[in-house]
Amino acid sequence: MAESSTNPAKRGRGRPRAIIAPLVRIQILDLLANGIGRRAVCHQLKLGYRTFLREFAKDPDFADQVVMLEAKRAEDCAGFLYQVAVGNYPPENRMRAAVAYLARKDRVDAARFARREAARKAKAKEG
Repeated sequence: MAESSTNPAKRGRGRPRAIIAPLVRIQILDLLANGIGRRAVCHQLKLGYRTFLREFAKDPDFADQVVMLEAKRAEDCAGFLYQVAVGNYPPENRMRAAVAYLARKDRVDAARFARREAARKAKAKEG
């Protein structure tokens, strides 16, 4: 399957770099939409993770689709944890779900704060 998942791109001397075929891109996006992570998708399709990262960096449309699907997966995960935390589940499961939800929320909030601080510092540096 390795041969069918990548096409060599000619770039002169040395080993040719692999590019991801359009059908494999569709498979990648389908698997990401089903909640599978990047590395697991690459492993399942027998695709090198560095090849995936190169394509991700090279093609902004592909990168946007991947990021959008990962954001949706994160929202679904947070929503599920919240539902378990407040729902009619055994108390030990509710507590674990609440702790997981709050820990995730803390990481998301810290990342958002860091991006805002970086943007604010960049703006202050310009002005």
